[in-house]
Amino acid sequence: MTNFVYIRQKDGPYCVELGSRWFKDHENEIEITFEKKIPYVHWSNGNLFSSPPDVGNEDRHLIDNLIDQLAKLSDAQLKTRAYLTKPMKDALIAERTGASRLNMPLL
Repeated sequence: MTNFVYIRQKDGPYCVELGSRWFKDHENEIEITFEKKIPYVHWSNGNLFSSPPDVGNEDRHLIDNLIDQLAKLSDAQLKTRAYLTKPMKDALIAERTGASRLNMPLL
């Protein structure tokens, strides 16, 4: 919904150019606070979207269910949940076996 692109790197997810460009465009509308070292983003106009995305009822139901399940998880539990998905397992196996070298330094 946000068009942000995140990639996995050794130390955690990395938000590529698209996210940082978006932040620069909206930095006067955003306030970031920290509670117990956890960042919280507050949007001055009350919404992360300038206009709500058009989501059908079926997709909305799926998203709501997913949020209900994930909202209760800690950061560590959320990371574990992500790493146990089939796409992530496949990516890790490909890296480990050398079938994918996306995790290797370029030089």
